[in-house]
Amino acid sequence: MIGDNKKSDYLNAKKNRISAVKINNRQLKDSKTFKKKIKFGAKYNELYNVFHSQNQYNFSNFAFPLYLFTKRLYTELQNHHAKNVFFFAREGQYLKFLFDKYCEINNLKDIQSHYLRVSRNSMLLTSLKPIPQEDFSAMNCYFYITIKKFLTTLNFHESFIKQISTELNLDIDKKWKNLNNSKDFKKLLSNKIFINECNKKRENNREAFFSYLNSFGVDILKDGMFVVDVGWGGSIQTLLMKTLGDKIKVQGFYIGARDKTKSDIEVKTGLLYSPKRKTYRGHKYFHHDMAYYEQLLRANHNRVDEYIMKNGVGTYLLDTKVDDEKNYKNLIQPMQKRITEKFISICQLDVYKNCSLIEDYAIRAFYKMISKPTKNDYNWLFKCEDSHFDNFVIVNYNFRLVSHGLRKAFYRLSNLNFKLKYSLTAKKIKLSRAKK
Repeated sequence: MIGDNKKSDYLNAKKNRISAVKINNRQLKDSKTFKKKIKFGAKYNELYNVFHSQNQYNFSNFAFPLYLFTKRLYTELQNHHAKNVFFFAREGQYLKFLFDKYCEINNLKDIQSHYLRVSRNSMLLTSLKPIPQEDFSAMNCYFYITIKKFLTTLNFHESFIKQISTELNLDIDKKWKNLNNSKDFKKLLSNKIFINECNKKRENNREAFFSYLNSFGVDILKDGMFVVDVGWGGSIQTLLMKTLGDKIKVQGFYIGARDKTKSDIEVKTGLLYSPKRKTYRGHKYFHHDMAYYEQLLRANHNRVDEYIMKNGVGTYLLDTKVDDEKNYKNLIQPMQKRITEKFISICQLDVYKNCSLIEDYAIRAFYKMISKPTKNDYNWLFKCEDSHFDNFVIVNYNFRLVSHGLRKAFYRLSNLNFKLKYSLTAKKIKLSRAKK
């Protein structure tokens, strides 16, 4: 409540536990601050201070879109009557932490969150059909792939790869644009040693994965699965659905989802961005620089390689080839700490839970943040990119191959393009209002 009457506008509001601001004179009603308070609520000044708080990194203001994502996620889970939600490794580790913080601050205890250790590599093994029924269509995401890369993705040891290449006389380092139709690949799939080893590895992984999944104590056959990840194509969810079969429903929620097929639209929802769903506010703006989330949400552990049985219980094995813990402590953890501080402040200030205008503020904050990144932001982002590798991910723009100067030029051009779109949209809105 905002008003200049002490009793009606201020004291009575306080009695009814309504946040109130008393205006001292009529001139203040015409000020910019007052107009912004009307639009963004009585807590506008506090939100403004959170956004403009002095930090080394401007990217800490990703707390605003991440808060909006978390708030929308909880609403969606409630609408689906979800009792449990699974956050996919590795980006889901920090998303789960923010979700738990949101529930803790708002005293929400109806949804239980879980952290599911998965990766594209590990889920690929569990989703395979017995050879020769399997067509390995999941490998089509690669533009060029070698047989060595194919076998490494399936977590075969180097000794086995050398044995197969020697026995079949294969050039395992030769790059194939269409591996499935190559002579070498067909020769590999007809080899009895490979067939036996692949089927054995598949069966062992499936047994261990289902045992690991059952350890969460969730009746997924009855309740289905609600999963959360950063996005964008939802390939892990696709592999999970292939593993579980048609009897278990899997509904995914993402920061952004590309919705490649009609089936994706039904089971994969982008809460900040989705090209087929334009009902969410800020849809066009949150699409900009989606790859930033990949760096901000990195976890404190390595990628999951495969699943094994240990003492009669299914568990996972982590990749030992790359050590991400050092980079996490030096680069990611300090940034996540700043984001968490702002996230908690926003959560405490968002007092209008059902009619909040935090969406407007989050969109504006996001636009200002990515259109004017600081020098420290650039340096931080480049260090993250240079330290982040994944055996099963294809990135459209490989920034590691371009010098820092060219990368900065690319970001500036993309930001100018974003600013232009934003200003044109604002002009259209003003013109439509003028006509009305």
